[in-house]
Amino acid sequence: MYYFLLTIYILSCVVLILFVLLQPGKSDAAAVFGGGANSSAFGPRGTQTVLAKVTITAAIIFFLTAFLFSIPGLFDQGSVAEGVAPAPATAPAQPATPPVPAEQGAQPAESQTPPAQPDKPGESQPKQDNK
Repeated sequence: MYYFLLTIYILSCVVLILFVLLQPGKSDAAAVFGGGANSSAFGPRGTQTVLAKVTITAAIIFFLTAFLFSIPGLFDQGSVAEGVAPAPATAPAQPATPPVPAEQGAQPAESQTPPAQPDKPGESQPKQDNK
């Protein structure tokens, strides 16, 4: 049912666009540009009534199908994410080494990192300042 109405909706849209564009204008502006020839295939007023009737019918069908599509729950269309399990909650990352509790009265260490190793053998390590 959904795809049938969708097809009707698209067809009515195309017909509506085509027949609106086919209708002649109300003014005689085409005569300025050399298009003043009168088409007498359907008579002087016959073209306007046929085009107007088709346009009104296509517009009614277009609006009715648009209204049907706007009603929530009319078609069993679900969410794209329906049925997807939620991601499991991950535990927060624990630090690799637990912090060492400081003793009372002891001064905190200046640096927790080990001293740098020399890049080349034979180089001396930089002097450390002992306070």
